[in-house]
Amino acid sequence: MLLKRQFTLACLLGLVCTWTVDVWSADNTALEEIIVQAQKRTETQQEVPASFNVYTEANLESAGWDNITDIANTVPSIEVIGVTKTRTTLFIRSIGTNKFDIGTEGSVGVFVDGVYVPRFSSLMQDIFDVERVEVLKGPQGTLYGRNTIGGAISLYSKEPELAVERKLIAEVGSEGSSNIGATISGAFNDKWYGSAAISRRERGGYRKDLVSGKSDDEEVGSARIKLLYIPTDSFETSLTAYYSDQYTDAFLGEPLSPTGEVFAISPLITQQQIDAVLAEEAKDTYSSSPNLPGFTEVKSLSTALTLKYFSDDLNIESITGFRDEVVGELVDNDRISFDILEQHVTQNSKTWSEEFKIFSESGGAYTMDDKWEWLAGVFLYRDEAERDDLINVGADSVAGLLAFAPFFSPAPYPLGFLVELETQSWAVFGQATYMLNDEWSMTLGGRYSKDKKDFTYTGYSDAQPAFVFTLDNFSFDDSLEFSSADPKLVIKYAPEDLPDFNAYFSYAQGYKSGGIQYIARRLATAQDSFDKEILKATEIGIKSRWLGQSLQVNASVYHYDYTDQQIQAIVDAQGATQIITSNAGSSTIIGFEADIMYQLTSDLLLQTSYSYMDAEFDEFMTPDGLDRSGNVLPAAPKHSVWVSGQYNHFLDNGWEVGMRLDYSWRDDQVFTPDGAFGQDAYGLMNTSITLTSPADVLSVRAFCNNCTNEEYTTSIIPLSQESAWAGTGGLRYYGVSASYRF
Repeated sequence: MLLKRQFTLACLLGLVCTWTVDVWSADNTALEEIIVQAQKRTETQQEVPASFNVYTEANLESAGWDNITDIANTVPSIEVIGVTKTRTTLFIRSIGTNKFDIGTEGSVGVFVDGVYVPRFSSLMQDIFDVERVEVLKGPQGTLYGRNTIGGAISLYSKEPELAVERKLIAEVGSEGSSNIGATISGAFNDKWYGSAAISRRERGGYRKDLVSGKSDDEEVGSARIKLLYIPTDSFETSLTAYYSDQYTDAFLGEPLSPTGEVFAISPLITQQQIDAVLAEEAKDTYSSSPNLPGFTEVKSLSTALTLKYFSDDLNIESITGFRDEVVGELVDNDRISFDILEQHVTQNSKTWSEEFKIFSESGGAYTMDDKWEWLAGVFLYRDEAERDDLINVGADSVAGLLAFAPFFSPAPYPLGFLVELETQSWAVFGQATYMLNDEWSMTLGGRYSKDKKDFTYTGYSDAQPAFVFTLDNFSFDDSLEFSSADPKLVIKYAPEDLPDFNAYFSYAQGYKSGGIQYIARRLATAQDSFDKEILKATEIGIKSRWLGQSLQVNASVYHYDYTDQQIQAIVDAQGATQIITSNAGSSTIIGFEADIMYQLTSDLLLQTSYSYMDAEFDEFMTPDGLDRSGNVLPAAPKHSVWVSGQYNHFLDNGWEVGMRLDYSWRDDQVFTPDGAFGQDAYGLMNTSITLTSPADVLSVRAFCNNCTNEEYTTSIIPLSQESAWAGTGGLRYYGVSASYRF
């Protein structure tokens, strides 16, 4: 069966190649060449023998994309899973994790100006004043400082301009939304350059709290300063500082059957009362009646210092990063009007990193007459994080009754889980490409990583033994160490008689270190850490352009062998319902992807992307002895499609009118390994009309996102084997935005 599926996908890739050769010729405008740094070198997107997507500033502005979720809708193999921005995770080709606390890293590496972002809690804010976003799929350990097992998303802020340029932006939208921002960029003299950007966004929420009247309205403020110093032709340095503050008025979600040990409801509350509350909640997916609305807040400060040295033979680059982040949450976990269970979270982290790389220079002394192209690097990393989860049981719980008993005196937050974690990591990495002849090249790469995690885990409870939701009182120190040696091989074929075509084969291994448990109610659980995971990725792909470079077809088939995948789930262990992360034995992911771009006329650009994914657990026994083998992996819709049409036309008066239509569709998918919670297939449609004045001085854009007002779920958070709550995607959003350059 496995060979049959691989053969079928290979045939699909062959059909794409055949179709592009046989299609008729036309006289159209050639597509723009997009310059990228996916392999840490300046080259075009089509030259890179890897599967990835890239979005320029013009792409982002014309589509109105201002966060990672918007971009993910155009890349069918990417899923953004999350209830709020503080509990968001990324999946690429089903490689990801639903674990959002500090106990482990994300499976997808995110880099801002070359600096690794260890957590997604502040990532989902505005993409503002960004020059380019690159999305790479598969392991990237031989090129990036921090190892990335599932892929990498790199955001590059705009470089300062030579001449002074100012820009103002403003937006008003539905639900009382607004946005205002400004940028300035230019040269101080012939050596110093600088830029600054500031933005303030208010976004009206879609979920309503029927008790307090609040919505999950969001306020985001961000500022960035960038300085560039170029004293000579052989040296330059830049310093970027970025600050953001995001606050959401309410932490809301849709309750799904709150029962079980975690929700120990008072026996004075009847099942009929519970059923009546749930029936009322089910009438409107986007409203709920929690006994408190909650909130989320994320503040972050990050800096990146980059030093570059250029010579005729070698180039050297150093990137020093620092990030300080503070997260706060207040959550009504049961999401219904009964006062049962609430959670207060504080999380702080400080991260330092140093990435040092040395490159060969084209035509230099160390390339053997340009037969070799190579890169080598060292990466050092330290992350100090602390997370405190405080849980309170309310008056409508069993504990509420015990509060009147003489032997029980509840504290404001009787249950607590404190984790203090320091992660230290170092790695050496590199790769070299050898030109076998004018058409064939081979790349060999490797990486060795070592991670050490020292932590203190404390569980404390003021609840008496009679309280049903008990935990062990414990505190202990421990240390974990993980390491991995990961190879890479790429073979590229670029025939001379087809200058706009190349094909490649790649094999790469990725690794992610293990970690520690989240909210462990038993000492034995807290001491039971989970192991590292390994991904072996094989891919065959093509990059091609046809019809005078007006038609671009990129496609690939891939096979992933995923071992010891880290899975977080609700299980019964040590006599309690607990959230436990364990390692699945093995999984297999097989897929096909195609990205097609066609400049049909000088005014009309058509694009489409398609993803087929077959992902399932080959072997997975849960900690409580349940067999999940054969189940579909989370965040793995079998079919996903994105189509887009962009029409731009210049009027006689010099103004340009642009019209755009985007539609993305996702097949059914599950959010949990048992398949109990998921999302049916759904589609989202966005449209916009833009008017731009001559010389791009003034631009006005009217837009509508999710125009069909599609209701869909973005994630399910299980709280017991019988209960969960759901996060929902945004409903219809429309408005007008404008930008003015001077």
